[in-house]
Amino acid sequence: MGAVLGRSDGDFADDPFENYLRALIYLELREHLDHTSQTEGDIETAVRMPAVTTPAALADAIERVGLERDGTEVTVRVSNLSVTATRAGERVEHRETAVTVTTVTPVLEMHDRVTAYQHAVDEADVTEPGFKQRFNARTYAIGWARGWAQNYQAPVGEVLANRHIEPSANAALYRTQQDIFGAADPNLKNAVRLGWACMALKDGQAMFEEYTATDGERGNSSLSGMPDAAGRLCNSAHAFYDRVTQREPDLPEMVNVLDGQSPLQQTETVAVDELAALPLAELADGSSGDSFEQIVQRMFTIEGQTATETDVRGELQLDVDCRPGYSGSPISRDGSYTIREGNRTESDREEQYYRYTAEIGVRVSAERVCAKRDGNATVRRHDTDSYTLEVATTIGESEANPAATVDDVNPRVEISQAHKYTPGPESRREAAFNNYDGTSETVTEALLDGTDTESYRAWLEERMATASYERGPPRDSLFETTETVELDYQALLGDTTLFAELVADVEMLQEKAANVSVEVARRELVTGNPMGQLLDRIQTDFKATYIEKPSDTEYENVREKVIYEARYAYYQALLEQLNEVASAHETATGELDDRLTDIDGAFANTTRFLSQGLRESDATPDAFPTSKLTGDISYEISGSPTYLHSTQTVDTDQVPAVDQTFAPLRTRNVNAVDLPYETVVNEVIAAVLKALPGMGAEPDAKLSFRMAGDVLSAGELALEAHQHGQEAGRQHTYLDEPERFERDITEFAETLNGALDTFREQVAKRTVTALYPSPATDCTVYAPHQDGYPGPKECASAHGSDIEQTLATALSAAEDGVERALKPYNTAKTARLIGDGNATQYIVDNITNELAADDYRDIEQFEGRYEADQWDSLVAAAVKPAVMTASKTSVEIGSVEQVESLDRRIQEALGQATTAVVDSRVTAAEKALGQTVSERWLGNTDGTVARAARVPAGLPLLPVPGQWVATANAWTIEVAGEYARFEVSARLGTPTDGSLTYVRENRTVRREIGGQRRRLGSVEPIAFDTQTVLVVVTPPGVGVGDRSSENPECSPTYPHIGEVDPDQTTTCAAGND
Repeated sequence: MGAVLGRSDGDFADDPFENYLRALIYLELREHLDHTSQTEGDIETAVRMPAVTTPAALADAIERVGLERDGTEVTVRVSNLSVTATRAGERVEHRETAVTVTTVTPVLEMHDRVTAYQHAVDEADVTEPGFKQRFNARTYAIGWARGWAQNYQAPVGEVLANRHIEPSANAALYRTQQDIFGAADPNLKNAVRLGWACMALKDGQAMFEEYTATDGERGNSSLSGMPDAAGRLCNSAHAFYDRVTQREPDLPEMVNVLDGQSPLQQTETVAVDELAALPLAELADGSSGDSFEQIVQRMFTIEGQTATETDVRGELQLDVDCRPGYSGSPISRDGSYTIREGNRTESDREEQYYRYTAEIGVRVSAERVCAKRDGNATVRRHDTDSYTLEVATTIGESEANPAATVDDVNPRVEISQAHKYTPGPESRREAAFNNYDGTSETVTEALLDGTDTESYRAWLEERMATASYERGPPRDSLFETTETVELDYQALLGDTTLFAELVADVEMLQEKAANVSVEVARRELVTGNPMGQLLDRIQTDFKATYIEKPSDTEYENVREKVIYEARYAYYQALLEQLNEVASAHETATGELDDRLTDIDGAFANTTRFLSQGLRESDATPDAFPTSKLTGDISYEISGSPTYLHSTQTVDTDQVPAVDQTFAPLRTRNVNAVDLPYETVVNEVIAAVLKALPGMGAEPDAKLSFRMAGDVLSAGELALEAHQHGQEAGRQHTYLDEPERFERDITEFAETLNGALDTFREQVAKRTVTALYPSPATDCTVYAPHQDGYPGPKECASAHGSDIEQTLATALSAAEDGVERALKPYNTAKTARLIGDGNATQYIVDNITNELAADDYRDIEQFEGRYEADQWDSLVAAAVKPAVMTASKTSVEIGSVEQVESLDRRIQEALGQATTAVVDSRVTAAEKALGQTVSERWLGNTDGTVARAARVPAGLPLLPVPGQWVATANAWTIEVAGEYARFEVSARLGTPTDGSLTYVRENRTVRREIGGQRRRLGSVEPIAFDTQTVLVVVTPPGVGVGDRSSENPECSPTYPHIGEVDPDQTTTCAAGND
């Protein structure tokens, strides 16, 4: 009969529960009517209803009952009641009637609220109020607080663990109950407080004991146990399961995980910064695709043209037709022409140079043989005629600088005619700019191979030689041509310092572009692309200010257009750099998405969860309706278990509603980018580096300098802490096998020093090749087996050039400059400075000083072009990209396995803790610990002492020196829960009015119908199964991520929930569903 309740056709309700309620009303009413009757005199009256013995009869019964709701007032109408009156057993009257009754009951309202609660905990999207949104907010609060604590101060081993998920889920359930019912399980509130406190103390357990235990209490490998306070609180497990006997001390819901504004809610400033300096190196490189030299040549290029008009005097009239009766052969023509000497005059029109005129006399003869059709007689027909061409050809400009790229931006802006072909305007600083003065002769000579009338006559001869003038006068197009003429810009520039002006102007652009920035919410570092926003800013404000000119203006002269052409070249090069970094950012976030998808396809869209973050929608539940017929109705929510525990199961002794072993909560979290290093570095970071500006297809770096420097710093600190313990006379210290550890640290330092040597050499080589681009440079700088070596043949021809000695000394000087810049710092500090981009300016300054001598710039490509004080800018333009490239692609830093082994032992030596507990304990223990362990390991709150952090995993976002703005990592989180019993109780008015309890539990509903126990259906428990993705974005460098080897981490019964069999198989595979 259970299928009947699920019907929704006809007069059935859409909700099986309402159908069930109508069936109950019918069955209860019929049962009572069977035992009732009325007697008045000798008349006996009975009311009967049809029996229910079959599914069809049950369906009819349901349709006979109608329900109408008005708040808690429910009007019930039962139709087809049969009323029969009898006298002495004989029926005297019969009628069918309906009965309507109104009663007060909140049962339907309670059902609706519980149904809404089930939807909210299991189906509501993260963007709407419900469990997923509340849970997401709490995991983000914890994850970001702990992630930033890990990055800045505390040696946090796990950013997110199941011990964080459990109280977050229960707190989210509590809030969701308030959203739906306007109230929540009162026992759950205290249980959640207890859960938060227990989580906090578990987080602080390791460092708590490390900093408070005496020498004799300190264990050897793992910490001996939880502090007494934590033990007492967390062992009060009975408080979780319906047995709260007293109110626990008030604790904040989120355990103060946020100190002030959450890092998630703060913003990050992303600027162009160092990327603004990269294009100058390309512009100053004469061999590059868009150098200053090519820009100037492009602007000093004229497309000349010849425009000709012809006037024909005379007409060819050749009579060689055959007489009637004769057939003609093909006509043969022959001609000759004479060019009579013309003249040349200068044009007075703009952009026209000279006008040449000449007269061409053409004489044509035609001949034909006519044969008589009926005989052998032939007649030869011959005639001669002539015509004259008067030719006028104008030599001039078709287009100035036809390949100018800035015309794409300013298509209607022209060079002022006042200073296009004449010098000007005057300047106090130097002589007037020549512009295109005197170029008319150059262009004319290029077109005519000369400028005099004889050259013009020879040019006409060439044109006529290709014409069929014997058939008629040539068209004007025969005498029209164009040719692109590259002018000798060096001669035109004379003593002007155009190249120096270009460098100065680009330096100004660099400064302006470097300051272009955008402020983005930290979540946008993953959900969006900050470089894309920078691109938008460059392509709008920057472009409008420095590249575009209003269409109603002019370039003052050729010089100004050259400057704008160089600006546009700088702008395009900068866009290319930004686009490449934006692509690298997308690669990084794409790698994160790919890793999440590999864990479970359901986690492919991380941005929805990160965008929601800490935001929670306000939800004001509708008030429960009341009735004028009763007093106020009060409600109470109760779940069994009250608090859903993930680490242990419950039984009937703990939770009476449970029939057998029961798992209330299951959890699993998977860190997307974790150890081992091999996976992190080779697969993820390498993929990002490939997309960066100027990087090769396969970057060589196995670890970044920043990561390697952090490993070395942490290792040295662990060794120092161990030695400090020995000096303090402790029986037990931090490290096992300290001598071996010290050897490994020394070996790693040597490996890193070797990488720094390679870095120094690469910076020097790339700087010199950028400053002196030529085959001779490449042959001097690179060995035959290296990629930059041009080849034996090319180097043989380049050998012996005047620049060889300069190149050798410049290379040595550049290496000295790098070494001097980094000399004040130890190996670890040097690596971190390079990795962060903070060493670049030191290196620029020192190489500039080393190359300051006149000998380095007194060569052909610099002489007379640049001001002496611009040499520093040109050197900086070469050094900055050299540093960036060398630090990211040409350095192989040690062994990944070596780093991982070191890091693991460092972790074991120094333990893990959260900031909240450590801060209080370190303050009390500082005297005993000393500055080394407390302040140098944890860092201090004002930031004056940096932490020597270990190397958690994580994904670098924009990992360019000076641009590595953040590091991201992600966790997929699954949480599923089930109540053994969930109750909503209503108390109607006073205690004497009674109460009603609505129950959801896993049970089958049966009722005796027609003398048999019939199954009507089943009730499903309140349960949920949801997923979220935690994405944490921290400052650059060491990263963010879990340090433990347990990945994924699952609750003990995973993937089972609810009633469980102890013999069931459990699995925690990363891809398990």
